[in-house]
Amino acid sequence: MASTIQQAGSLFSIALRSADSIAVDERNGHQRAALVSLVFAVISLEAFFNETVELANMALISERAFVANGVNPKSPEPEVVYAFVQLMTDAEKARSSLESKFLLANWLLTGKSLDRGAQPYQDLTLLLKVRNQLVHFRPNDIFTEPEVTPEILSHSQNPAIVQLRSKNVLATDIVGLSGWTAWIETKAMAKWACDVASRMVLDFVSKTPVEGQWGHFLRFSQRSFTPEVTAAAVKSLSAPVASPESDAGDK
Repeated sequence: MASTIQQAGSLFSIALRSADSIAVDERNGHQRAALVSLVFAVISLEAFFNETVELANMALISERAFVANGVNPKSPEPEVVYAFVQLMTDAEKARSSLESKFLLANWLLTGKSLDRGAQPYQDLTLLLKVRNQLVHFRPNDIFTEPEVTPEILSHSQNPAIVQLRSKNVLATDIVGLSGWTAWIETKAMAKWACDVASRMVLDFVSKTPVEGQWGHFLRFSQRSFTPEVTAAAVKSLSAPVASPESDAGDK
């Protein structure tokens, strides 16, 4: 009987707890815990996607084992599950980005090309851009004007910051010379990052088949990412996931 331990929910709880730990107004800057939320929201999303591939593979292993023992599965895995495992295995070998994997999965599961400007994919692209700028950090803006005025300092030209202005998550109390990260060190930013991860998971699972063990596993796993889940509850939802013999087939 195939089994695995899922940890995406536990990683997401780190993002949630960091956001919950910020006790000031939502757009007060210099809250370093927001950076933890931002990074771990993406980490948990990457973990979730990788675990979906492992769960699909696990479901197929279990099904083959039952068939080999002369047991007919109650709910056979749809063909798309086999295709998903192969496609994502190839994508991993090609070192495809997380965004590309979600786009490929959407095409496979729905048979339709995805509008990258639609939500939640638009926000995913922006979240990944901010995370990548953090983990592959580059020097801050160079001021070439004769005089660095307060107006210049209040408007970072960092591309990610420019795009985030419409999200109402940037700090409103930045005074003086600050690096671009000061603008995203807010509770609002932390909550937004967690929300993007949550919406991506729910959107992905909604497109997976309800037949077979894979869909069952995913609908259990998504509970760790639902908006109403609290940081304290997420940890308890991360548990071993097994392929129960009683559900997999009938003799």
